[in-house]
Amino acid sequence: FIRRQVAVQNLPDVNGPVGYSRSRDSKNASPFPFNIESYSLGLDMVWELDLFGRIRRSVESADARLQADVEDYRDVLTALQAEVGLTYVQLRTTQRRVVLLQENIALQRSSRDLAKARFETQVAPELDLFQAESNLANTEAQLPGLQLEAARTMHRLAVLLGEHAGALREQLGEATPIPEVSDSIAVGIPADLLRRRPDIRQVERQLAAQTALIGAAEAQLYPSLSLAGALGFTSFKFDRLLRSNSRRYSVSPGLNFNVFDGGRTRAAVDEERSLTEQARLAFDNTVLLAIEEAENAIVSIRRERERRDALQRVVTATKRSVELSRELYKQGLRNFQNGLDAERTLSGA
Repeated sequence: FIRRQVAVQNLPDVNGPVGYSRSRDSKNASPFPFNIESYSLGLDMVWELDLFGRIRRSVESADARLQADVEDYRDVLTALQAEVGLTYVQLRTTQRRVVLLQENIALQRSSRDLAKARFETQVAPELDLFQAESNLANTEAQLPGLQLEAARTMHRLAVLLGEHAGALREQLGEATPIPEVSDSIAVGIPADLLRRRPDIRQVERQLAAQTALIGAAEAQLYPSLSLAGALGFTSFKFDRLLRSNSRRYSVSPGLNFNVFDGGRTRAAVDEERSLTEQARLAFDNTVLLAIEEAENAIVSIRRERERRDALQRVVTATKRSVELSRELYKQGLRNFQNGLDAERTLSGA
């Protein structure tokens, strides 16, 4: 709408006045009183010729601001899509953690049953049974919190998709594998990576819009040329209004010079230049932050993959440690505490 309001300044302003008037003189004030009726119909036009680009540069600025608003919308949309994706991954991750915790609970319950059986046969002390019960209860206490986190994440995802909180319970209630991502990072040319960011395109368009306003302000330093005209019909008799001898017209070109305004126009130009410098600094800052975020993300992906691989080795080794500890405990060759420590390490890993 704002762009349209600016663009129409290039067009003439045309009005179509239609008039009727009736006047009557006072018989007590004039020796020759009269009654007059008048009819008029016509077109009036005022057109400013954009000699020095004030309107043109204003339209250019409005176009850039419109493009900036579009990029702002795309930035919000990108952020929403990213939030949906992250929330979905978080949901599947939490659900997977619930499954793993349940598996650990089953494993620790089995260890508790083993300790109970050995205690009842007087092969192991009662301490082993209580340690197993404590380890099992501690792990079971973590399960409701994880289930609550999964439910909240599902509700959050539904709201992000514009649904009510429980809309996805049937569709996403069952745990599925965590989404995998490609091992390759499609970075490409750094400049192309930055161009794909709508926030950078937005501030670039804002800078372009503000730069164009300098030209619009500078145009005020030069003369402005306007053209006014009128064409129509005027008659004292309605039935003669559209006759050729009732026609009237006028043409009034005008040239306006800004002789002296106390430096107001120059100050307006300086203001636009200052605002443009602010917009340029904002653009530079956005680009630098975007580069920082991109570099941090690339490094994070690489380092988190290394961490993930190390954690996978921890899980594999700890699973084997739990198995061996249990076998040695059954044979009475290992302390029960070693098995409990291994189970706690496995649960955390």
